[in-house]
Parts: sequence; structure tokens; C-alpha cells
Amino acid sequence: MFCHVCGQKAIIQKITIKTLIQDISSKWLGWDSKFFRTVKFLTINPSGVIKDYIKGNRVSYLGPLGYLFLITALMVLIYEITGVSIQEIIESNSGSIMGNVEVSESQLAVQKMISEFSAKYFRWISMVIIPFTSLSTFLFYRKEKRKYSYLENLVMVVYLTAHTIWVTILTTPITLYFGVVISLLVSSVSFFYFVYGIYSLHDLRGFKGVLKAILTYSFSTVLFILFLGLLYTIYVIYSRVL
Repeated sequence: MFCHVCGQKAIIQKITIKTLIQDISSKWLGWDSKFFRTVKFLTINPSGVIKDYIKGNRVSYLGPLGYLFLITALMVLIYEITGVSIQEIIESNSGSIMGNVEVSESQLAVQKMISEFSAKYFRWISMVIIPFTSLSTFLFYRKEKRKYSYLENLVMVVYLTAHTIWVTILTTPITLYFGVVISLLVSSVSFFYFVYGIYSLHDLRGFKGVLKAILTYSFSTVLFILFLGLLYTIYVIYSRVL
């Protein structure tokens, strides 16, 4: 028997360790749980998840912000357990890119400062670009027959950003040993997944559709870099005034 209001079983069991474990298992770890359903369909059909959420289906999947925070927390937990050093990865990648190029002590100091900053705030760096990517998709597709609002584009970008974190989680331990090669592979996979997500959500198909999706994502990166440049300029001016 079930409650006609909330749908819960009318026979309420006493809370025990067993019932708590069963509750976690069925709602979070079960193959038909919101979590696994969200992971599965964001992998094989990201536009379906995003469109369902925008249309009002908030029951079948985890919400975009909840999914983003959950995956981010999972990434941090895995890093802590495995002892992965983000700063070590960043410095290793920088060294691989620079190769045998000679740099001055001041350049090394700046590189170290950037590595330390990136390692400290790496969890938030990918999130900061979200508003810029949302703005880019809103501007590039504003003339489509089915035009999505800025907030609807934000939903899309948050879902896609959260899901690309899986690539980082699965490949970070390998990156420690293979350096920049794996990092470039991770960046490439994330880029193409994002492009595919943008492409599949909109009407334009074929080569033009793919090209537009690539330009949309690239433009958001340019906006983000310009924003960082503006912040750096303000910082330099402020430092000189002091």
C-alpha cells in the first residue's frame, strides 16, 4: 500500500542500519537511481537530459547544480584518497610544454606562482568559465526557431561541465606518469564532448552545425581569457598605485 499524497509505502519501517544502507543503495548506487541514470544518459544522450530538465522533468535526473557539486566533491575525495598532487601535474605539464627552453629566475617564479594558484583553486577554475560559455551559446543561437534563454543555456553548460569532470577523474592518476600527452588528450575529449552537447541541442545539422558549435565554444574561451586579462590589468595597476 502507498500513500496517495507522496507515493511512499504506507507501512513505515523502523530506522535501522540495514534500512539506511538499503536507502542509499536504492537511491544513489542502484543502476536505476537518479545518479546512474544521469551519468548514463549524459554520456549517450546529453541533449535528451538537458531538454527533459528544461521542459520540466525534474524527477528522472539529478539537477545540474546538484550534479556539478556532487561530481566535484567526488573528484576532490578521489584526489585526497589517492594522494594525487594537482600542483605536481600542472608543473609537470608546464615543463613538458616548455621542453628545453631556457627561462629566467623571474619567469620560473611567475610559473611557480601560477601553478600554486591553479592548484589551490583548480576546482573553481572550470566553473568560472560557465557564465561565459552560457553567454556564448545564447548569443550564437539566439536566432534559432527554438531559442533558449540565458538561464536555459546555463543549465546546458552546467550539465556538460559537470560531466566532463569524469574525464579528469578517470585520467588524472595516469597524467602523473605520462604528463602533457594525457593532459592534451583530456582537454581534447572534453572539448569534443562539449561541442557534441551544443551541436545536439540545437537545430542546425551537418558541417555547418558542427562548425557553429566549435565557434561557440571557442568564443566562450576567448571571452574568458579577455576577462582574466582585464582582471590581471586591474591587479597590475592597483599594485603600482600602492
